[in-house]
Amino acid sequence: MARSEREALAILLDVSPSMASAPAGHASPLETSLDIIQMLIQRQMFQESRDEICLILFGTDESENQLHEGNNYKNISILRRFELANWHFFELLKKVKAGNATADILDAIVVTVDYMRTDLAAKKGIVAKRIILFTDYSCTFNANQFKDIRAAIKSAQIQLDCVGPDFGDGDDESAPSTSNGAGGPHVKQRTEQQRATENLLRKFHEALEGATYTFSDAMHILSVYQTKSVKSAATKFVLEVGSAVKIPVASFIRVRENKPKIFQMKKVFAKDTQQEVKVDRARFTKDEEERDVDQDELVDGYRYGSTFVPFSKTDEANMKYKTEKALAVLGFTKSKNIKRHMCLGDGVHQIIVDANVPGAETAFNAFVHALIELDMVAIVRKVYRATANVEVGFLQAQVKANCVCLFYIRLPFAEDMRQFTFDSLEQKAFTPNAEQLNAMDELISTMDLTQTQNEDKEALKPKLCFNPYIQRMFKCFAHRAMNPDDPLPDLAQDHEPPQDVAVRAGPVIDAMKRQFPLKEVAKAKKLKTGEDVFKESDEGAGPSTADDEELGGGMAELTRKNVTDVGTVDPVGDFKALVANNQLDKACDQIKQRTRSFIMDAIGNLFYGKAKDCLRTLREESIKAGKPERFNEFLRTLKADVVAKGRQDFWDAVVQEGTTLISNAESSQSDVSSEEAQGFLQAESKYKPPASAKKSFDDADDLMDEL
Repeated sequence: MARSEREALAILLDVSPSMASAPAGHASPLETSLDIIQMLIQRQMFQESRDEICLILFGTDESENQLHEGNNYKNISILRRFELANWHFFELLKKVKAGNATADILDAIVVTVDYMRTDLAAKKGIVAKRIILFTDYSCTFNANQFKDIRAAIKSAQIQLDCVGPDFGDGDDESAPSTSNGAGGPHVKQRTEQQRATENLLRKFHEALEGATYTFSDAMHILSVYQTKSVKSAATKFVLEVGSAVKIPVASFIRVRENKPKIFQMKKVFAKDTQQEVKVDRARFTKDEEERDVDQDELVDGYRYGSTFVPFSKTDEANMKYKTEKALAVLGFTKSKNIKRHMCLGDGVHQIIVDANVPGAETAFNAFVHALIELDMVAIVRKVYRATANVEVGFLQAQVKANCVCLFYIRLPFAEDMRQFTFDSLEQKAFTPNAEQLNAMDELISTMDLTQTQNEDKEALKPKLCFNPYIQRMFKCFAHRAMNPDDPLPDLAQDHEPPQDVAVRAGPVIDAMKRQFPLKEVAKAKKLKTGEDVFKESDEGAGPSTADDEELGGGMAELTRKNVTDVGTVDPVGDFKALVANNQLDKACDQIKQRTRSFIMDAIGNLFYGKAKDCLRTLREESIKAGKPERFNEFLRTLKADVVAKGRQDFWDAVVQEGTTLISNAESSQSDVSSEEAQGFLQAESKYKPPASAKKSFDDADDLMDEL
């Protein structure tokens, strides 16, 4: 329905004495009807609907309608004329009480139809008319002019819907409660008068395409707040395939996150909430003078290092990337090459052919079917409008009985990708056994949402699941508006597994807990370094605005430049930085060189600590990367070299720490057994360093002591 097209909705409410009667602990039909009307008005308001609504009562003590004269059309009152839904409607509903009289239900329908004819005659944009009748079917009627009344309603193109009690066909225990805390509507058997009235209204429905709802059905339908349905406007493109093929198409938004405007709160005056507050901004220079700055004295500036580079409006216009509206095919690729994590953007666009252009349908049809037959997708360059940013996305074909279309989803650029290095799970310690695999298979099978009690419908389909955040907000807004002083309602759990699925999966989940026991790992205490000591001593100088985790490496980290090589000051930190930047091979080669340098070029054992740190770090990263042979080969070569060149003391330190070859128990890619790895450390070298070498080391130590 276009924005200029509206619906006129007349609510016809029975307030006769029978509507107020109900056993203790149950809501009366009138209370339930008022609750349903409130929910209906709330939905209209939240959807920002432009439909007009009126309220007409029958069974009132007064007779306030345009047809009343003498005893004709009495006990019928027009309580609210056609207007947009607003909060005043709720105040009006609070005043509705049951009357002491009864009225003819056909007279009430006639008054409503006549009022709609006269009051809506001058209103523009009314394309649909509907009457919703709330009654318990206990009212009487005179059916002498029934056929004439039905013909008049049909000629006026008015739809008649009825909402009434559930006469024993539903489940009493599942009936929803009302807003006043009473139990659900009372379920009872029909009386003869109710049967007659219900049969009369059924004849209306057969001719007028109306519907009948029980109170429980209506409350269930309206319990979910639906936001305003917005019709997507078409965006015209020309799909270019090379320079020769050009197909006119139209693009529509198929999926996009819904952000209701009602959530955009505004600041209001606390003492008068109907009064909005105007925000006035002022700008001042950030110095001691704090001089007031006018708007015409400002210019946009972009930070470049520690300074700001000003850009005028002309500069910004020239800086923009010059583009033209386009949807051009760059090439094709297999569907499997589009990974799920590559789908970017804030929605999905559906593209159909512009059927107004002769020959376009044939070309578009051939393009779509070719993509499906070859299992390919088209990579396209899209520009929404002139001067807009360029996008790259893919077109996926879909053919259904009533629709041949393409779906456009945006793809990322290189700058949009995030690179992460994760620990490898291809290790024996992480390999599940047969019982664990069977338990996981059984869990998936028992929680299959297609195998529920309702076999013809899959549970939790997106089009049937409403956003719990939006539902919660709507309920809170409505509750606060109606009950300013009451606390907000409790938060109900949404999107729980279906009851039969939860019951069926219970024993399987218990078995999963036994197969995959979880243990709490105590956090290792962090060793205190000299930097930490100085940091603690500085804390008394002034308040701190960041904790230790946020400070990271302190000033050294802040002044660190981009790491390009493994240096000698912090080789482990440089190595990890290169690995995080996807330069694993380069980092490994350089840390090997640094390790040798720390051993071979050191004066005594001065740099052995750094060498051992490098060795441990390389070993850990080789396990994570699933390349144990890289470390094993290096360690074998290193052992032979250090022993041959008189650095047996370094190798003894390595043996003492237990740094050995990576075995297949630590990495499944390793061909070294645990016994072989242990024996590698136990094998002692028979090489003895020459006395001259030892003496030269001692002399060097004495020289350092003298200095």
